Amino acid sequence: VGGKMTSLKQHIAAVESYSLFEGTDFKLASCRRPSDDRVATECGFTTLSVRVVK
Repeated sequence: VGGKMTSLKQHIAAVESYSLFEGTDFKLASCRRPSDDRVATECGFTTLSVRVVK
């Protein structure tokens, strides 16, 4: 997921207002471009990932 950091933070704030997302740990990192496409794929930074932990 990409975009301006301020826009992403605003979106997270809006999503956090829903009880469904209570306790969700959103992670953001700024990056111009992955240093290596293979590494980006292996780390899961080429797709959006949602994991439910019980």
